[in-house]
This record gives sequence, structure tokens and C-alpha cells, in this order.
Amino acid sequence: MFALKGFSESDFEVLRRYLTRQTATKNQVLMEAGKPALQMFLIEEGSVKIVQRPAKDAGDDVVLGAVKAGGFFGEEALLGEQQIYANTAVSMENTTLFTLGKEGLQKLMVEAMGVGTKLLLALTKSYREALATPEQMAKVLTFYSPKGGTGCTTLAVSFACQLARLRKRVAYIDADLQFGNVSLLIGAPPALHLARLIQKETSLTFDRIKGYLHRKHEVDFLFSPDQPQEAEMISRSNLNQVLQAIGRQYDFIVVDTSSQIDDHTLLLWDMADVLALVTNADLPGLTRMHRLFKVMGRLNYPKAKFALLANRFGDGQEACLAELRKLPVGHVQTLQADHANAQAAVIAGVPLALQAPASPVTKALEELLRYLLGEEAIARSQQKGGIFSRLKTLIAGA
Repeated sequence: MFALKGFSESDFEVLRRYLTRQTATKNQVLMEAGKPALQMFLIEEGSVKIVQRPAKDAGDDVVLGAVKAGGFFGEEALLGEQQIYANTAVSMENTTLFTLGKEGLQKLMVEAMGVGTKLLLALTKSYREALATPEQMAKVLTFYSPKGGTGCTTLAVSFACQLARLRKRVAYIDADLQFGNVSLLIGAPPALHLARLIQKETSLTFDRIKGYLHRKHEVDFLFSPDQPQEAEMISRSNLNQVLQAIGRQYDFIVVDTSSQIDDHTLLLWDMADVLALVTNADLPGLTRMHRLFKVMGRLNYPKAKFALLANRFGDGQEACLAELRKLPVGHVQTLQADHANAQAAVIAGVPLALQAPASPVTKALEELLRYLLGEEAIARSQQKGGIFSRLKTLIAGA
């Protein structure tokens, strides 16, 4: 289903009769800035980047954003007064799209005026918002480990809480759809969760989603299903729509994933601004990371996208750490083992960073924050009484 406000499933079924289906190969130009705007595009599968293309030999494209499956672009073809495209759209992978031109819209208005009117209202709202200000989307930080039990969820939850205490608007999505357990780590019952949202709601707007969020420690959590079989209800498109809707309301989205590599995981990797890879600095962990980067190498992600977290680091692991540092990642962070505090935090149902602010794990996550946000942002938060100043006070008084 496409992200058109006010559309029901039956509306989409009517609309499909007036759409033309087409496919695009990777790096194919779908619309070009300054050229006549002949049709709008709706993405069924794949993704498209919207760019500003400089004059010849003037430099690289300026990427304005990405449109994923379920999204649309080029609506100026139906609404814009100038009748030319404002930007250029290039497919990021093999992509399947539907197109709708003015003739198709006119036919829709004659034969199914109610659906046509809804479409125009949705497109007009989207177009006016785009003209007014560029849409600000949350930065997505996805935590992934190729093996369970590495402490990935513990780190993700603590990191989200630290971001929130820096006065950032933070949402947390537990996307380990079969066996996610973030509700346990924060001491909250998973009564409302992602599968129930998909099952109960006809549209995945933020107004609908916010009723399923659980607020704790200044973070809004969206839990994974409490029964493994319920994961089947959640499609890649559902997950994409949820991320898009939430992304317009927050500064950061922290996503925790399963170890399995499937369509859902690949979507979450693609949408991540930063992909935090969690491993242990031992031989099995090193082997898994090498195998993982064989997969990553085919996805053409930039080195800066990756932050590698060597968790439970201890004596005798320096050789493995040295090998991990050779991987094509933007940042490597070691986190010393702190089993006692980690276990106490789980029992208390309180994130480790809040339960044990002096823990070496908490301090290491502070370093990750500095890498991601920069010293200037951290300094501003300290002036406002943010987490770092609070931690210093707590430590000094201990």
C-alpha cells in the first residue's frame, strides 16, 4: 500500500486500474530536473534517490533524500504550475513503479471521482509541504549483530536512553520480529506492539502509530510481537511505512534487529544512517564479521555508514581487535565487559546506562555519541544540564 493520506485499501484497488506499471534498472534516471513533468511515480518495490544534479563537470550529485517502497515522487506532474520537474530521480536498485499522468488522472476523476478527489487532496498536501520546507527526517541508527547473545539489544536500549537525555526526541523500534525482548530490559509489558498495530489499523500514519508507543526513560518504544508467529503479519512495506511515519516526528530512531538476514533486515540496513555492528572480539566474532562484510560488500555502502562495537572486550583479545580494525568501517569502539552491572540492570528492568552511569559500557557509549554527534553538540547539551554533566555529578558524588 502506498503512503497516501486518507486512502483505504479499497481506494488503492480502484486507483491501480489507472496506473501503468514499469520497471527500472539500478541507476536509471526516472525524471530529470527542468524537463517536462509528464507523470508521477509510486514505488512498489525498490528505492529511488532524489538529487540535485550540478552543471556538467561541476561536481557530484547532491542527494536530497531517498524514497522507498510505498512512497511516491514527481507529483508536480499533476499539480505543479510550471509543469517541469524540480529535481532528478535515480533508481538506487532494480525498482518496480507505477506511473500516473494527467490523462490517467482525468479518466480517474470522471469514472471514480471520490478516489480521484482523495488522491488530489493527498498529493496537494504533500506538494505544498515539500514547497514550504524540505522534510526533516530522523537519523536512523540500526544495531545489528550476526549472532544473538552479543549484547546488541542492551547496547541499543542504553544508547537510545543516552540520546534522549541529550534532549533529543528518540523513538526505539524493536525489529527483532520473532524474539525481540526490549520490553523486558525496560520493565514494561508488551501489551501493544508492532503486529497488533498492523493487524488493527487500516493506515500507518503517525496518528495511528502513536497509540502503540510505550514511553519510558524519555524514549518512545515500539515493541516487537510477543508471539513469534505474529512476525508473519509484518511485511517489508509495513515496516517501511512505520519508519517513514515515525521519522517525521523524531530526531533519532534507534532500531534493534534480529541476526537473520532477510528482506526486513536489508530494508533496515538500507534506511540506516549509521549501522552499528555488534560483535565480540574473539575468533568466532572475527570470522562472522568477515563473512558479514562479504555480504555488505555487494551492497555498496560507504565506509562511514558503519560503526563496529567490540563488546565485552577483555585481556587477551588485542590480536582479534587489531584484525577487526582492518574492516572497512568508519569507527571502532571497544566496550569492556561489565557482567555484574549488566545483570543487575536486567533484573531491575532499567537500561544499563541509567542503572550504572559509571560503568565502562556507559562510558564507551558516550564515546560513540561523541563520534556520531560531534563535540560541539555534546558541549551544548552539557550547558543545558545534559547527560554528560549529570554523569559527572553522579560519579563525583559516588
